[in-house]
Amino acid sequence: MRAPLLVRASGLAAVLRWYRDNPLADGPADPFEDSEALARFATEQQALFDSIVAEPLRRPEPAQAPEAPPRPGPLPRMLFEKDGTPRLALRRLLFHTSGKPRRLLRLWFMRHGAPPRLLQPWMRSEAYRALPKAFGVHAAARPRADGPGIPDAASAVLPERPLAGIPIVEDRPRVLIIDGTYPTPDRDSGSIDAVHFVRIFRELGYSVYFCATGSFSSGALDAVQSDAKVRLQHLGAIVVDDVYARSPDDFIRANSFLFDLFFLSRVYAGGHFYETIRAHAPEARILFNTVDLHFRREDREGRLEDNPAKIDAARATRERELHLVRQADAALVVSQDELTLLRREAPEARVHAFPLIRAIAGRDTDFAARRHIGFVGGYKHQPNIDAALHFLEAIWPRIRGELPEAQFHLMGADMPDCLSARTDPGLVIVGHVPDLRAAFEDMRLTVAPLRYGAGAKGKVLSSLTHGVPCICTSIAAEGMQLGSDGGILVADAPEDFAALVVRAYRDEPLWQQLSADGLRRAEEHHSFAAGLARMTAIIKNL
Repeated sequence: MRAPLLVRASGLAAVLRWYRDNPLADGPADPFEDSEALARFATEQQALFDSIVAEPLRRPEPAQAPEAPPRPGPLPRMLFEKDGTPRLALRRLLFHTSGKPRRLLRLWFMRHGAPPRLLQPWMRSEAYRALPKAFGVHAAARPRADGPGIPDAASAVLPERPLAGIPIVEDRPRVLIIDGTYPTPDRDSGSIDAVHFVRIFRELGYSVYFCATGSFSSGALDAVQSDAKVRLQHLGAIVVDDVYARSPDDFIRANSFLFDLFFLSRVYAGGHFYETIRAHAPEARILFNTVDLHFRREDREGRLEDNPAKIDAARATRERELHLVRQADAALVVSQDELTLLRREAPEARVHAFPLIRAIAGRDTDFAARRHIGFVGGYKHQPNIDAALHFLEAIWPRIRGELPEAQFHLMGADMPDCLSARTDPGLVIVGHVPDLRAAFEDMRLTVAPLRYGAGAKGKVLSSLTHGVPCICTSIAAEGMQLGSDGGILVADAPEDFAALVVRAYRDEPLWQQLSADGLRRAEEHHSFAAGLARMTAIIKNL
């Protein structure tokens, strides 16, 4: 039997009296006489003390028959579940990460009759030494039957699954990153960026929570997403999934007040939850990470295919994306070109250019030892499929006529049959490459023959960070400010594109210059240190 909410909200002493006066209750008979019983009881009750919740709950006693308890005010709703179970926020007020009670709780014990001499044996007891296991570890817990929320301490002691996170560090700001899937940095460029954002926020002192809306059901993950989830946890992120709530919306409604910052990636992934967050955490800051301007990419695809339905869909995306850019506390774009566009379309918005971040790998193999031409991309991204097909059909035959010894290596995960089944002369189907460094050491050049898309192109930057020049279309190069001294050459017409590939493949002095320029520009603008400095400045001004 649990003490009524109004009794529990009146303080521990009132709860003890209630248990003493109700013989059928399951509380300790006389916990003040037993230090370990007191510790267990305080842990179970989470010390629902009057200085936090008494004022919103107290009402004059009715003269007639007792009425139903009034609906709790906003503060107790923030601190307790509907059945009175304490939320994580209350435990944060009462206990340090180590499990030691905060000074507020110790003073409250003394104020309500627990003599200081009882605290000393309690703090030396097995019950007290066990508290770090209960309060200091963020563990996978059984799904709650009474509503969404972060799991309570009792469920963290004996989880049904292995521990799924890191110790919760008190007194640190918290950020919730919301994206569509768990990042797979060995399979697509956007995932590399997602991983770097996790690293940046941790470097800035945040406790990082990550919610993958398309992979929220932990029992329905494929092998790739299951592995990605584990790797994300190893980075130090706390994964939010259906262990803690029935849906992302439920988790946000129940726990949004815990977070200082929300980082929403993509218009139809993280951006979907903007209104829910604003309604339940109006004081929190929201950063909208466009990843790329989706409406621009969709519009270009529709016009390339002359598809009115896709053009109309792009207009709807544009309306939603610009709304999020205007309403968020700040928005991020990855290219100067998109920054210019948004300053024109939404001049009132706070938009920042945040260039892609990549590790600067450098190169060990020189020009003469390199033989191949490569294309790398994740093929769940439709522009990459279109680019590879366009290159094979309109450009590669021209190159083979000039360079019959050259091979074209098609690399990347999730390759569709329309590419993997091709048998073009000189084509080598490589597929998924977990370690790009080894693959790039054999490449003399890479190509980025994109005909539509948006944002900065990770394939271009990854090539430059490995010292490999890239031949690009104007779409692939836009917004990256690489120019003639940035390690790339640019052409759009198939015959011009092929001519640049042949020239850079044969001309060693040109290749050496392009390789050195690309590495230099990548180091200056796309290193982790540069990204960390940019994010520090952005958050400082939120």
